[in-house]
Amino acid sequence: MALAPQPVLRPADDRYARYYAEKLWDWIPEIYRTEDGQAQNPGVLRAIVELIAEQAAIARRSVDRLWEDAEIDTADDWAVPYIGDLVATRLISALNLQGRRADVAKTIFYRRRAGTPLVLETLTRDIGRWDAAVVEAFKRLARTRHGLDPEPDPLRGPVTLTPPGGLADLRAARASELVDGAFDEFAHTADFRRLAGLLGRLNIPKVNVHVFRQSAFRVTHATALDLGAERFVIDPSGRDVPLFRPGLRGDPLAWRPAREWEEMAPIPCRLLNAANYLLTQDGVPAGLEPQLAPLVAQLVRGAARLRATVAALLGAPPLPDIMAEIFANSITADSPKRNLIPDAVALTIGTNSGAAPLGPDRIVAGDLGRWGTGLAPPPEALLLVDPVRGRILLTAPPGPGEALFVAATHYGGFGAVGAGTYDRRAGLATANVTVFNPGPQDGNGNDLAPGPVTGFALPLDGVHEFADSKTYVPDAPPGNVLGPVNVLTLQAADRTRPYIRLVPDAGATSLTIAGPAVPTPPRALTVDGLWIGILPSGLADQPLPTEDSLCVPVETVLVIDGVFDRVTISRATLDPGGERARLDPLIGRPIPYVALEVRGQVGELVIEGAILGPIHEATAAGDPCSIGRLVISDSIVQSLTGEPAIATRVAAVSLARTTVFGDVHVDRLDATDSLIQGVVRVVDNQHGCFRFSAAADAPDARLPQQYESQLFPDGVPNHWFVSRRFGAPGYAQLSETCPATVCRGGENGAEMGVFNQVLDAIRRDDVRTKLDEFAPISVIADLVIET
Repeated sequence: MALAPQPVLRPADDRYARYYAEKLWDWIPEIYRTEDGQAQNPGVLRAIVELIAEQAAIARRSVDRLWEDAEIDTADDWAVPYIGDLVATRLISALNLQGRRADVAKTIFYRRRAGTPLVLETLTRDIGRWDAAVVEAFKRLARTRHGLDPEPDPLRGPVTLTPPGGLADLRAARASELVDGAFDEFAHTADFRRLAGLLGRLNIPKVNVHVFRQSAFRVTHATALDLGAERFVIDPSGRDVPLFRPGLRGDPLAWRPAREWEEMAPIPCRLLNAANYLLTQDGVPAGLEPQLAPLVAQLVRGAARLRATVAALLGAPPLPDIMAEIFANSITADSPKRNLIPDAVALTIGTNSGAAPLGPDRIVAGDLGRWGTGLAPPPEALLLVDPVRGRILLTAPPGPGEALFVAATHYGGFGAVGAGTYDRRAGLATANVTVFNPGPQDGNGNDLAPGPVTGFALPLDGVHEFADSKTYVPDAPPGNVLGPVNVLTLQAADRTRPYIRLVPDAGATSLTIAGPAVPTPPRALTVDGLWIGILPSGLADQPLPTEDSLCVPVETVLVIDGVFDRVTISRATLDPGGERARLDPLIGRPIPYVALEVRGQVGELVIEGAILGPIHEATAAGDPCSIGRLVISDSIVQSLTGEPAIATRVAAVSLARTTVFGDVHVDRLDATDSLIQGVVRVVDNQHGCFRFSAAADAPDARLPQQYESQLFPDGVPNHWFVSRRFGAPGYAQLSETCPATVCRGGENGAEMGVFNQVLDAIRRDDVRTKLDEFAPISVIADLVIET
């Protein structure tokens, strides 16, 4: 069984061994030291002293660690339960190491504030590691107001202006987006049913903790795909990908009810435009003080109302720069737009990437599903952003020498898998690293162009690193064959996500990485942290019958040829395919999926923490291709067509904590904690094991010995997943309709599949345990899943 990746442990640089060796050597009489140097086998006594010094160093480190183990912040994991016993806390699952440590560290904090919303939200963040918003259900019940109630006007909902406990104000166009969510502004009748998801949560004794489980990953200076006519897609591959807000909750000690823009979740268009304005005397543009005096100190909701008010006071619409100055000077500190721009979305138009990001006065959110058709952007806006799709439309071409730079955005995901901007320091090569040229820069290290970076060739050996998240388009190798490769590592720098777009020559759809002409060990290929796509030059648009129709998948192939001892694809993405943002609703442009094909001989193919398209061996007659051992862990393998997602002839395949969208046809299989949305057909079912895993059942299904596994006669339906589309925040995440046999079917009690190590089910149980412990007396607290 494949084990979870372990952290890289490096020896302490404390020089204790050297210190004790010299100290012991100094204690030995000089005559014996001299004799040791002149003996027939010199250095024997010195070697014994150094062995003793090593043990003394180990003992010293152990003593030092005992001092560290006295504090919860620095204690080893084994010491956490003992410290927890001192404060008499109820320990949570040992698998949730970070949550258990936080629980012990803050037990006194929780007890002193038990029964308050602050504690319920804080412990959810500490133990579950989720953003949370606590809602006391009695505040959302429709009721008759009485004399002790505060005046309703200051408490009206910021979006719908509905007063608390009263009749709904339905005039807000986006009111339905809030219904039944954490920030619902409408009043409801009491629901006396038992808590079950959204049912039974609105009653006097209920407290609902709305949790946002998807994480936001920050990407800086990625290359937006230019579609022409000032249209851009922020995703470098051209997909429609929603933008995320990064989670901007403040100090928990200064607690107040959470605001919508503070939670880690996708950004709706409504939220990116939401702003209130309060013009002060100092913020009035020079020369307009008399005309705008009636507006000073008056709260105005929304940019459109402020613009109309200013135009009415001035007698004519103001110049764009004047209006932009008024917006910038009057937007309130608690406005969502001011906090999301540029903290969540930072865009720049300038001559280099060091230019200041555009402020909220220059950016307007809008529906760019038809690229601005029917929209009339205000004169002061320099660009329109569609946060639901991740699209940008410039209102005018940039000036001479200027370009659009995407300084920072965030994308969402349920866990760290595939190429991404998460911590990858432990597995990166650090010695003799050559960094690819990032393109033209000025003297301060600012990019003079947003990319893509072109005009370079991929190397054949050594360790080479892409240092940023731009798009790189290397030259096609001669004959579309990169080789001979002996030992080559291509990696992304830590917390970057470079997109490598390969364009084969002559309209070919495959690119080959070939092993050495004269095979001499070691022969190794490593790809770490890269997002690789293959884009054939002759790729054509596809006419579609309806707007909801999908493009026909197009295959490209990354071929491994020759002889390699080991090929490693770690925390990388070989694009599993999809569709580019459409310019015309009835014309689609497919994004080809990259199939990994082995035409040579690979001793061991290791795939860890990666996202890939289909994996298979070449099947030509007489072809000697083979994989000795195929090891896939914590990964997603997807087939968009009817071909198997994994197909090998002789390889011994090991799957651990892996989600497979498609069939699996292999010779021998060991599967653990894996979820296969397809049929498994194993030739040698006398060896191997299918344990704590699930797959579809079928008359021709053939599996090795099964243990604590599930076979579903009707297959694994799509609705068990939040999304099967690569790029969506819920890609491969299990939905709330997935049965407990899968959600809790892993060996550790967590879900089967790629997010087993996220420990979602275990963290839910831990949070519920603590909610029961610290919730107010006679109050029923439970979780409501938002993402």
